[in-house]
Amino acid sequence: MFRNPFSLFLPSIPFLLAFSGLGCSGTGEDATCSSGLLAGDLVITEIMANPAGQDEGQEWFEVFNPGSTAVQLKGLRLESARTDGTAQQEYTITDSLVIEPAQYMVFGGVLDQAKPSWVDFAYQDGLGGLRNSGGRISLYCQDALVDRVVYMEMGEGISKGFDGSMTPDAVGNDDPGNWCDSRIEFQPGSFGTPGTANEVCGKDIPPDSCRDGDAVRDVMHPGPGDLVISEFMPNPSAVDDGVGEWFEVYVGADMDLNGLKFGKTRDELEDQLAMLDCIHVTAGSYILFGRSLDSSENGGMDNVQFTFDFSLGNSTGELYLGYGTQILDGITWTGSNNGSSTSLEPMLLDSDLNDDESVWCKGTIPYGLGDLGTPGMANPSCGISPPGKCYENGEARDLRPPSPGELIITEFMPNPSAVPDSQGEWFEVYVGADMDLNGIQVGKVSPDVLFSVPGGDCLPASAGSYVVFAQSDDPLLNGGLPKVDVVESDLSLGNSGGGIFLAYDDQLLDAITYSSSYTGAATALEPKLMDAELNDDESYWCKADSVYGDGDMGSPGAENPSCGIAPAGKCYEQDGTLRDLVPPSPGDIVFNEFMPDPSAAPDATGEWIELYINSDVDLNNLQIGKTDGVAEFEIPGGDCKHFAAGSYVVLARSLDQSENGNLPRVDFVLDMSLTNSGGSMFAAMDGQVLDSVVYSGSSAGISLSLDPSAQDTVSNDDEANWCGAVDAYGDGDLGTPGSTNPGCN
Repeated sequence: MFRNPFSLFLPSIPFLLAFSGLGCSGTGEDATCSSGLLAGDLVITEIMANPAGQDEGQEWFEVFNPGSTAVQLKGLRLESARTDGTAQQEYTITDSLVIEPAQYMVFGGVLDQAKPSWVDFAYQDGLGGLRNSGGRISLYCQDALVDRVVYMEMGEGISKGFDGSMTPDAVGNDDPGNWCDSRIEFQPGSFGTPGTANEVCGKDIPPDSCRDGDAVRDVMHPGPGDLVISEFMPNPSAVDDGVGEWFEVYVGADMDLNGLKFGKTRDELEDQLAMLDCIHVTAGSYILFGRSLDSSENGGMDNVQFTFDFSLGNSTGELYLGYGTQILDGITWTGSNNGSSTSLEPMLLDSDLNDDESVWCKGTIPYGLGDLGTPGMANPSCGISPPGKCYENGEARDLRPPSPGELIITEFMPNPSAVPDSQGEWFEVYVGADMDLNGIQVGKVSPDVLFSVPGGDCLPASAGSYVVFAQSDDPLLNGGLPKVDVVESDLSLGNSGGGIFLAYDDQLLDAITYSSSYTGAATALEPKLMDAELNDDESYWCKADSVYGDGDMGSPGAENPSCGIAPAGKCYEQDGTLRDLVPPSPGDIVFNEFMPDPSAAPDATGEWIELYINSDVDLNNLQIGKTDGVAEFEIPGGDCKHFAAGSYVVLARSLDQSENGNLPRVDFVLDMSLTNSGGSMFAAMDGQVLDSVVYSGSSAGISLSLDPSAQDTVSNDDEANWCGAVDAYGDGDLGTPGSTNPGCN
């Protein structure tokens, strides 16, 4: 049942029927009624059959002496029964007990030593429990009925009293219209006037009206959609369900709650707000219904406005609001959260939309003793919007969903070293068209979705931008990521044998797989191969080499540096045009000069090789090695590395002139060391050797230089056509890197 600071009265339901019996006199020993009571000599004037909280020890009823003389109550028999008289229990007063004329006396179902100040006589458990939903109380002198009251439904924590504007008598209390619910709080959460005159019932208030201050006006009825169930707690953990359950209702229009019904079955709403005073609420407010008003027992809620007496199901349940014969709102659920409320997306406060269980989410904000929820106030967003919609500036608009090929996975970091994997993993997606990210599904192995980007507020992404999905947006935890667009703590990427896919509405947008990853470095897609089909090829990915945040490598949220990769047999011109490669053939490339043992710089930075080009060719993917068949270095692909016939190409250990002996030019950085004596070199393309040389020794600070008359792949096999360089370059070593060699004579 409910409890509130207003009196309750339902003129359409016969709450109370009172009957008077014929008078009698009695004689006897201790249990004999000897006061000669007549019918009507005592009048039952108030009943508390359904106390707030636990009934035991708190039930009571009040009796009035309307006569002019004191009455001895020793031997008076008190009886309690169902409305039809069955299940009767009785208690006889055996001690001397006098009720003075015009005096109210309160009889309580409590132990004598525990009775409160407003209980005059404790009958302990002699009458059992007074029935909440209907019963009767009788007073007997011997076998003669002195007075009887039959009552129906009782509000929790609210006594029902005989109209204080009338002199109490055993005939007037027969009329249920002379009884009403108390509005006077005599102790926290309990309403009544035990031991004192009852309040006036307000019979001057017509049906469907309420008292608004000193005026009486029509009740402002709620209509369908005006009230929306917005949150409920079936399974608190801080306190027992019986005192800690609650539900919340959003008010969509100004109205009065008088006559509002609520319950967990559609056809039988158990509780009703039926007060004389207007219960006015305004649009935009929230109403909180709880099992208890007492914040010390209900989990710490001090804003419960009304109580209910039914339980909310933990695993499955229903809840309805009604007025008259009309259902205003109703919800059903198939599960709940231990210690957390179930909360409606605040952008979907609608009595039709809340029928969909998918628009509810778990409460996340602690209240009171630590359970989670927002009882009596606006819910935080669940990140949910109507299907196909998102919210922009508070207004719902159509989503702009992506199509296949418009989202391209471009970079991923499964194995950071600056922070733990569980905090620092991320991946990046290129956006190929204007769209909204809401609803995008992410997984590792299609079609098992790991998570979906939440709905709710629109998450727009512009064509040409990069979107970063990460486990955390806190740069102190995620390795210092410069940008995070979508946070998902459950994101988990395998270090090897992994995959990532993107989908929308279960339609695949893009997917990649990878066999391995790098510790502390992302794996990046060649930026000139940003295509949802081309990125399927693992050979188009490379190790990231740009530092971000706390020191890991990658370019999260920005275009990737080139990997030097193009599709097989292709390269990119400066204007981005993709064309066929012009690969060299045997004889097109000639080893022409090399420096195995520089003096002006260490070997590790000062070594270099010069190639002479006999035909117009592209050097993309040209391989260099020291042992036949084992390539140690490869010229990157990607952009076209075109050289005309008659040109020279210098491959050096360093681009930095302060480190490489001040070389006048460097075309490619050579990641390979040269042997000072007894060495060899080869150049190859697609496994075919184009040229090779063998040399027996070298001199410190002097390059080995091919005679210009021997610039072919046969003549340079003869060590006699090589000689020591004589022209100085840079910091003093001898050689002509990048230009024509002098003759060996």
